Amino acid sequence: MILGSLLLLGVSASADIGVDESAAAAEAAAPAPRARKSSTTASPRPRKITRTGSKPPASDGRKRGGRLRLRSRALTKPPTVKKVSERPEPSARVKAQPARKRKGKRLRRKLPKKAFTSRTNLGKLKSREKSAPKKVKSELTRLRRSISTKKSRYRVGYTPVLDMPTDAVTGAIEPKNLRKLAREQNAEAAAVSRRRFVPNLRQRALRDATIVEPDSSGSSAGQSSDHVDDPFGPMVGNATCAVSAEAWSWKEYMPEPRSQGSCGSCWAFATLSVFEASMNIANGFDAGLDYSEQHLVDCATASDGFDIGSCRGGYTVMVYDYLQRKGTQLEETVPYLERDDSCNAGLKAEKKISNWGFVHENGAVPEVDQIKAAICNYGPVSASVHVSPAFKAYSGGVFDEHASGQTNHAVSLVGWDDKRGAWLMRNSWGKWWGEDGYMWIEYGSNKIGRSAAWAVVEPDVKPPTTKTFKARQLMVRNATSKPIEVRLLHRKSGGWQPAKPGKGKAMTFTVAADSEALLGTGGKEIEASKVRLWAESTKGSEAWTTHRSKDLSLVPQGSYKAKEMETFVFTFDSSNVDGGGGSSTKGKSVDNIFAEAFGLIDAGNHEEGRAMFSRFLEDKPGHARVPEARFWTGYSFFLEGANFEALTEWYDIVLSYPEHDFVAYALYYSGLAYTGRGQCDLAIQCFELVAHAGYPSASQEWIDAALTEVGKLETDPKAYCG
Repeated sequence: MILGSLLLLGVSASADIGVDESAAAAEAAAPAPRARKSSTTASPRPRKITRTGSKPPASDGRKRGGRLRLRSRALTKPPTVKKVSERPEPSARVKAQPARKRKGKRLRRKLPKKAFTSRTNLGKLKSREKSAPKKVKSELTRLRRSISTKKSRYRVGYTPVLDMPTDAVTGAIEPKNLRKLAREQNAEAAAVSRRRFVPNLRQRALRDATIVEPDSSGSSAGQSSDHVDDPFGPMVGNATCAVSAEAWSWKEYMPEPRSQGSCGSCWAFATLSVFEASMNIANGFDAGLDYSEQHLVDCATASDGFDIGSCRGGYTVMVYDYLQRKGTQLEETVPYLERDDSCNAGLKAEKKISNWGFVHENGAVPEVDQIKAAICNYGPVSASVHVSPAFKAYSGGVFDEHASGQTNHAVSLVGWDDKRGAWLMRNSWGKWWGEDGYMWIEYGSNKIGRSAAWAVVEPDVKPPTTKTFKARQLMVRNATSKPIEVRLLHRKSGGWQPAKPGKGKAMTFTVAADSEALLGTGGKEIEASKVRLWAESTKGSEAWTTHRSKDLSLVPQGSYKAKEMETFVFTFDSSNVDGGGGSSTKGKSVDNIFAEAFGLIDAGNHEEGRAMFSRFLEDKPGHARVPEARFWTGYSFFLEGANFEALTEWYDIVLSYPEHDFVAYALYYSGLAYTGRGQCDLAIQCFELVAHAGYPSASQEWIDAALTEVGKLETDPKAYCG
C-alpha cells in the first residue's frame, strides 16, 4: 500500500498548527514559499493503519554469542508511555547532573491566514445574481431552503458553472478495475522506491547538524550541534506539516485555480495541479510554472495505446502513468483550447513524475489520517468527488451536503482544518467559483477522497551517485558532565591544517557537557583523512591526550565507497581519559563487541557498555552496524533516564540513515523520551511517523501501539508530560 512505500519516508515537525486569523503582523512576518533557485469519514483520528509483510528484526536474524535479553526487552514488544507519577527514578549519575532545560518554548506554530482561502470574488457573485435568469434564481431559492432546513454550513450563489451542463464541467471516469489497478500500482510504487530511495517532504524538513566553529576561549558553557528541541524546519510560514496538526495547507505553493471551461477535462487539471505543486515544493515556488492540460487532452494514452481522456471525460489516475512514462509540455508550448485537438507527438517532454500511488490500497475513500499523511509526505493529492447542483452553486462555508451518487469530478486536496472538519479542495472552475476557486468540503461529503492519489518528482538537484572518498567529516561527542576544550589538527590531500603537528597552534572548540559537535570552519564541515585530536575539561583536571602525538585515522582502509561523505564519530569519555580504565575492541569480532556491550548494559554498567559501542564506532567507521550501535547507545541513556542524550543519538540515526530498519525504533523510543522531557508535542510527531511513514521495521503491532500512544498524549497531555 502507499504508506508502505519507501520512496518517500516521512519525518514531521511538531506543531499545533492552526489558522491564525488574528495577528496580521504575524502573517506579514511569515516567510513566503521558498523561491526557486474502519469508517472512512467519521473520525479525523482513525486508529487502524494496515501494514502487511513487515516484522521487527528483534534479533536481526543472527546469533550474537552474547545476551539477547536487552534486544528482546527493547524490540519484541513496543513499550507504553508512563504517566509522570509512574515513571522510574533516573539513575544516580543522571540525578547528579544539572537538569537540562528545553531550549525555547513549546512549538505552537501557525500558518498565515493567506495559506487558506480568500473571498475576493464575493462581491462579483452577489452582483451577478441580481441579473440571474429566473430559472437560476428559483434553483438558488430551493437550495437555500434545503440548507436552512438541514442547518448546513455552506452558502450558494450564481456561479458561472450553473449555466453549464454538469457533464461539461466535470469529466472524471472511474476505471472498472480500480481495486486491481490500485493494488498493482502501489506494488510498482514500492518497487520503484526500493530501487531508489528519495526522502519525502517531512524528511527533508529535518534540520542538519549545526556546524560548531572554533572559538578563542574556553570560558563558555560550550557549543552543541544538536536539534533535540527544534528538530524540524518550516515548510510554509513557520510551520511544518503533521498529521496531528489542527490545520495545514500547501496553497501557497500553487498558482491560482484555472478554469477547464466547458470541456470535461477536470482529470487533466487535477493531475497537473498535483504535478505543479510537487515541482514547486521540491525546487522552490515558481509562480509562472504552468503545464499544459491541452497536451494531456490531445496526447495522453496508456502503454497499450488506450486513449486516457478527452473533453468528454478521462481516467484521472491513469494520467499519472502517462506522466511517468512520457511527461508533459508547458502551457506556452501547447495552450489550452477548451476542446479536443490533434496530438503533436513530436514534442519532447518537459518534465516527468518519478513515482505515484494510491492513498487507499484499493482506491476507495481513505481514512482521514491516511489522506493527511499523504498530503504531509507528498504534497497535494488528486481525488474524485460527486458533483451535485449544490456543489456547482457553492460560494462559501463548509460544504456538508453528503449527497450520494457516483463520483464524476476530479479535484485536488491541498490541506485541511479540523476546526471546520473539512478538506481544503482546489477546483478547476476558475476563481469565480467557491472561495476564489477553493472549497472547504467536510470530511466524507459527496465521497470526497475516492481514488485519491499522490505523485512525486525528483528535485532539480541531481541525486548523489556512488563514488570513492578518502576523507570523512568529524563529529566529537563529550560524554562527560562538564564542558571540554577540544583541540584539532587535521589533514587531507593538501597537508595538515591549520599547522603541522608540533609546528603551530591547533584549532580549539569548546563542546558542551553531554553533547556532540560537528566540527567545521567557515561554515563548512571539516573533512580529513587523519587528525590529531585531544581535549581537556574546562572545569576539572581530566585530559585526553592519546591522539595529541599519535595520528587518528578517519579512513582506516584508505578509502571507501558511498553516495555522500560519511561522518567519523569520536567520543571523549571516562574509558579513554588519561589514566582511565580503558575499553578496547581491538581483535574482537563485531558480534562479540555487541554481545559484550549488551552484557554490560544488561548488568547496569551503562557507561562501560556505551564505551564499547564508542570504540566500535572509532575502530570500524562505515560498518553496516553503525546505526545499530548508536541506537543501543541511545537506549542505554534512555534506561538511565538521560532522555536528552538518548534523543541526540536517535536523531542522528533518523537524519543520517533514513533507510535503516532501526529508524522506526529510534522514532518510537524518541516519542517515549520526549514525554520524559515533558514535550508531548514532539512525542506525538515521533509516534505518528512510526504509524504513517512506512518504515519496514514497523510491524502492525508497533503501528497500533504508536497510534495508541498518540491518543493517550492528545487526550491527557498533562498526565504524561506534566
